Amino acid sequence: MEESKKVEANILQNFTDDQGYIGTISNGKLDFGDGAALLGRYYVWRYFAYPETRYVDRVHLLDKVYDLRYFHKNKWQWRRHHDLSIWTGKPWTMSRDNLTPLMNALILYSSCSGQCEIEIRQILYSIKKRWGFLWNYYPIGFQQYDEPKLPDFMSPLYRKQVEIRSRAAVAKKISLKHRVALWVLDLAPLIQSIIQVWKSTKDDKKHDVSDDINHQVELLVRQEIHSTPTLKLAIWIYDKRRTASPPWMKERYEGYGPQTALLTYYGNGGPRFDLLYKPLIDKYIRRGA
Repeated sequence: MEESKKVEANILQNFTDDQGYIGTISNGKLDFGDGAALLGRYYVWRYFAYPETRYVDRVHLLDKVYDLRYFHKNKWQWRRHHDLSIWTGKPWTMSRDNLTPLMNALILYSSCSGQCEIEIRQILYSIKKRWGFLWNYYPIGFQQYDEPKLPDFMSPLYRKQVEIRSRAAVAKKISLKHRVALWVLDLAPLIQSIIQVWKSTKDDKKHDVSDDINHQVELLVRQEIHSTPTLKLAIWIYDKRRTASPPWMKERYEGYGPQTALLTYYGNGGPRFDLLYKPLIDKYIRRGA
């Protein structure tokens, strides 16, 4: 555990603000455009890395999630960062790729606290009231006169599996009806695994790893709460993802495909989550489920 803490401290020391929110470096300053996503991925990692501190970590996670809530126009909205003075703290910024890791972290910690499951239900209810659309209805880096855009959409099927798994985490069991439902709902990560493996074989797509990052989180969380044969097949297929050297590396890099995707995403100026996640990838994905 002490070794893990040293690695974590070295990786995050230049990428956190005074309240523990994680960002990336842009033009010499911390940028939180990926803030909610990094927060979710960090707590997913902590859940696996420090099982003995889960009950404490869920308190810290909930405190930060509460800071990301904002009551705007008589409705709850979620933001990428807590600071209203920067664009990522505005109530019209939360995107699907930022919200997904955060929800996955809450699913995991629902096993330690029903309050996490309550927060998930609040998020899902708010999305349902918006007909499945999220809150990022202005472009990234919102400026005062930017034209609104169509927000990201979160499908009812995805929201249903989130609901089932969060309840299963609290109850420590799952009904036969919901087991069968998850067999079907886990077709989504299966399809995504096929897409990511296919993309890694194409020269014009092999460096596009933006979907790999959240996909790996999905695979970890889904199998931890309740695995299905469909999910095991998804992991087996994703394990075949080919290596694509990061475009910013001058020399050819040979490595394990899913791990190289993390290196491509984080290795050039971001917090080195590829190093944090390596033990999880090796244990839960590289060897299959």
